[in-house]
Amino acid sequence: MSHSSIELMIDWNEGTVYSLACKFALVPSRRPSTTILGPSTDPSAFIVIKWRRYFSAISKSDHKLTSSDSSSPLTTTYLPIPPLLLPPQDSFITAHLTPSPTARLNYPTTISLSISNAHPSATATQLAITIDPSSDFIWQGPKSVHVPPLAPGQRWGAGLEVVPSGSTGNLELPKVRLWEGEGDEREELDVVVLGRGGERVEIGGASILVLP
Repeated sequence: MSHSSIELMIDWNEGTVYSLACKFALVPSRRPSTTILGPSTDPSAFIVIKWRRYFSAISKSDHKLTSSDSSSPLTTTYLPIPPLLLPPQDSFITAHLTPSPTARLNYPTTISLSISNAHPSATATQLAITIDPSSDFIWQGPKSVHVPPLAPGQRWGAGLEVVPSGSTGNLELPKVRLWEGEGDEREELDVVVLGRGGERVEIGGASILVLP
């Protein structure tokens, strides 16, 4: 939140009232935040009014109120801006995993992964995919992949190939994990499993029917 300075040179009397309308533009950060913006965290979040009182005198001749050249020292009044609480929000990154409903034993099958960046202005540059190990499936390719930078509103898709190699039946696929950030700020994001019709199935693991 930025601030600016506006100077209004106005003479007010005892009957003067004023109102002030302010418009703020809150730009979301790259990651979710519940930061409180206002005097508690931002010492510049004040409306500053500088004013002085001009004294008046009563004329002895006609007993009318007249102005005087004398005035009080300049006074500064700080009007704090009420705290602005950004609403809690999930990550701007969404990930959807769509597995095939069935697969053949010892034959590769493709699982579709789609990742989108819904942030209005920031590019997502610290995304990575990891795949848990499994005794029933063999993944074709690396188990850790860095996602290319996603511009605001951009969507990225990939096909993950897996080969059922253990047994037949309804088997749980190794979990596909999506990470955002690096080091101590690394955070796991939800990967939503979708059915072939686009319906939401669950968050996390997915199962597939392996046929002989």
